[in-house]
Amino acid sequence: MENFGLGLSMGFILAAVSPAVVVGAMFDLKQAGYGVKQNIPVIVVAAASFDDVVAISGFAMAISFAIDAGHSETDTKLVEGFHGPLTIIVGLILGIMCSYFNAQTRIWNTVWKRTAVVLFLGVFLAFGAKYLEHNWTVAHAHPIGASTGILAALIMAGCTAYHWEHGTGAISICGHNMATEEHDHKAAHQVEHNLHILWDLISQPLLFGVVGSYLDFRLISVETFGRAVLLVFCGLVFRTAAAYFATHGTDLTPKERLFIAFAWMPKATVQAALCGYPLYLINQVTLADGWKNEEEQEKYEKWGSDILATGVLAILMTAPAGLIFIQKIGPKWLEKYEPPEGGDETVAPGEVEALVAENGEAEGGEGSEEAGALVAKEEGPEEQL
Repeated sequence: MENFGLGLSMGFILAAVSPAVVVGAMFDLKQAGYGVKQNIPVIVVAAASFDDVVAISGFAMAISFAIDAGHSETDTKLVEGFHGPLTIIVGLILGIMCSYFNAQTRIWNTVWKRTAVVLFLGVFLAFGAKYLEHNWTVAHAHPIGASTGILAALIMAGCTAYHWEHGTGAISICGHNMATEEHDHKAAHQVEHNLHILWDLISQPLLFGVVGSYLDFRLISVETFGRAVLLVFCGLVFRTAAAYFATHGTDLTPKERLFIAFAWMPKATVQAALCGYPLYLINQVTLADGWKNEEEQEKYEKWGSDILATGVLAILMTAPAGLIFIQKIGPKWLEKYEPPEGGDETVAPGEVEALVAENGEAEGGEGSEEAGALVAKEEGPEEQL
């Protein structure tokens, strides 16, 4: 391979699972009670989130040495070599620090405040890293890239949800604890719901619209189109097989294991955010007149365009198919949780939400009363009031 780093970067782009597709679809299944007893929705979402962290971190490391800007100085090479590890370290530190800021629930004591602080910090981290990438150079190299902000925002959201659920991370100021006395187990879901509305109405159309404007299908050759489709298909085959065998030895049925494997198929958000980034870096080198010759420039520009086209085709091939699979096959392959007669006290906390959703339609019925009693028992006397 002429440029292993660029190929590796494309591999990490295509490897990521789309949280926008998977989380929403799995949440709907959980609300309906499917797979709740086996915790399948939690397994799929947790694994998809970790997969995104690995993919973004790997992409940051690979892209740092994939594109040579024409500077051969030792200092430049050294900074470029540390770009990947620095991205991961700084992203982790910033994400964890911001999560502790969000953990002061006595300040962020309402749903709209928590939604606002998570949204603001996520945008600040993403655009702040992008600003540093543009304006901070060391020996003609960029120590911090846009991937740092994306990784930090992802870590911040995950750690914040943990702090809110377990009541950790709060500090004391002048003897006053900045955390509320009661842990709010529903805070993360409420914020997720609000952010999901913003994503559907504003962010998602903007993101995919911008990515689509980059791509001109008239410039994609038949050969490139065929290779991109084949690459995505082969990746899905091997990925699905690996995911199926990764769940070997569990208590899941073959259908449930196969469902988990196919549920990780959708690709959308990460691909839309990153697939145009290599071409952007290549264009930056072109503007700086950093190529050795015109032949090298044309070669890299073609590679960048191919990566962009492959990423967009991956979205078109997998996002609709994956969403339809989860929505249509999930209810057929997953076991639906049925509330026990008389109100069984041994229901796991994670199943209560599904129990309420399942029985909520029968207003005034016995099932609704059982679910309400169970939730009231879990939340305690203060929540009942």
